[in-house]
Amino acid sequence: MQEKQIVKDLSKLQTQLNKLLVKSSTKATPSLIKKVKRIYYKLFNYFSTGKVKKLALGSAAALLLQGNVHAQNFSSLNTPDPYSVTQPILQNVNRPEFVDMDNDGDQDIIYFDRGSVLRYIPNTTSGSNVSFGTLQTNPFNFSYTPLPNQSSYSYSPFVDLDNDGDFDFMFYAFNGYTGTGGSFMYYENKGTPTAPNFNVLATNPFSLTTPANSVVHNIDFVDLDGDGDFDILAETYDSYAYAFPILYYQNTGTANAPSFAAPVTSPFNLPLDKGNFQFIDIDRDGDQDFFYADVTNNKVVYHPNTGSATSASFGAAQNDPFNLSLNTNNRQFSFGDMDNDGKRDFVQVTLNKVYLRRNITVYSSTDKIQNKNLDINIYPTPSHDLVNVKLGKQDDYTLEVFNLQGQQLKTESVQQATQHQLDLSELASGQYLLRISNAEAYTTKQLIKQ
Repeated sequence: MQEKQIVKDLSKLQTQLNKLLVKSSTKATPSLIKKVKRIYYKLFNYFSTGKVKKLALGSAAALLLQGNVHAQNFSSLNTPDPYSVTQPILQNVNRPEFVDMDNDGDQDIIYFDRGSVLRYIPNTTSGSNVSFGTLQTNPFNFSYTPLPNQSSYSYSPFVDLDNDGDFDFMFYAFNGYTGTGGSFMYYENKGTPTAPNFNVLATNPFSLTTPANSVVHNIDFVDLDGDGDFDILAETYDSYAYAFPILYYQNTGTANAPSFAAPVTSPFNLPLDKGNFQFIDIDRDGDQDFFYADVTNNKVVYHPNTGSATSASFGAAQNDPFNLSLNTNNRQFSFGDMDNDGKRDFVQVTLNKVYLRRNITVYSSTDKIQNKNLDINIYPTPSHDLVNVKLGKQDDYTLEVFNLQGQQLKTESVQQATQHQLDLSELASGQYLLRISNAEAYTTKQLIKQ
C-alpha cells in the first residue's frame, strides 16, 4: 500500500515540477509553489533529502529548493560579536528578542533574563554604520518581585498582543527546584510605540491556565490559524509524567482583546521536548515554519509548514538544511535583523558571546520579499473609519486594500513616511486585507471594519 502511495506522490511531483520549470521563465504563482512544496515534503516520510532530490529529477528539484523552498542563505562564518553587543550579563540571557522598541526603524535587542531582570540594548545604527548602545537594566519603568518559591523563568516573547501599536511581553515563572507552582506573567505596554512603559503586572491573564503538574519552559506567540491574532505555543514540563509536551493555546478572542482556549497537547505534528524554538517564514510563502535547537547534535532542526497561513501543518524534520550549527551545546538562538539590511540573520548567545551568521540572500531588483520584517503595525483593529499604520523606517510605501475575494478596493501612496492614517469610511463593515509594500518588500495585514 505504501509503495502505491509513493508512486502516486512521485507522479504528482513530476507533473507539478514540470509546470514549475515552464513557469520559471516568467513568474511561478504562490499556489503552484505551495502544491510542489506539499508533495515534496510528504516524500520526506519515506526518503532522505538526497534521495528525494534524485527522485524529483535533478534540475527541477534544484529549482524548487534554491528558488522557493530554501529561500534564505546564511554566511558560513559564525562571527563572534561583530557589532560589540556582548555584555557580561549576557551569560544569563534567555533567547534574545529583536524588536523595534523605540520606533526608530531598526531592531533593538531585549530579553528577560534568568535573574528576573529586563535587559535592553538599543540599536543606534546611523546610515550604513551598524552599532548598538550600552546595555540597560530594567528600563521602561519595569520592576518585578518574584512570588514565593519562584526561581525559574521561561523565554519572554515581545509582541503587540493587544493591537495598540506597541510591544507587550509575557513570561512564565515557576519553582525551578520542584517544577511546580507556575504562573503566566504579563506586562502590557502602557506607554507608546516610542516610549514603552512596563509598570503594570497581570498574573495569569486572558484565561490562561496550565495543566496539572506542568510548568512552561518556553513560549512563542504566532498566528497559526490566520485569523489576525496571536496564539501561543508552549514547551512544558510535566513533573508527574516526566514528559515535555508542547501545548497550543488558541486565541479565541480578537486581535485587541485576547482570550485563550484550554491548551491542546502536541498539535500540528510538532515534536516534543524541543527547548528553544522559534517560528519564522523562512521560505517566504506566507505561513510560519518551525525551528528548534538540537543541543545533542549541535544542530538547528527545521520543520517546514506545508499547510497554509490559515491551516498549519508541519512536514518531517530536516537536520540543519541552512547549515546553522550551534555553538557549545547552547540552545539560545534567534532570527533577527542585526545588520540592518532588512533580512533576518541567525544570532546565537553563549557564555558572554554573541555569534552572528549573516543572511546573505540576494534578491533580484524585481523580486519583492513577502513577509519580510517591514516592522508594520496597524491599530486599532477592529476599527471604524480610520486606521493608523506604523510603517517602520522612513520610506516610500504603497497601501492597497482588498476584499476577501481578492478585489482591490482602495490604493494610496505615501512618500518618505513612518506613519500613515488610512481612511476606510467609504467601505462597508467587514473583513479586508491590507497589502503594504516598498521598493523591495511587501507584507499583508488583516483589517476589520465595524
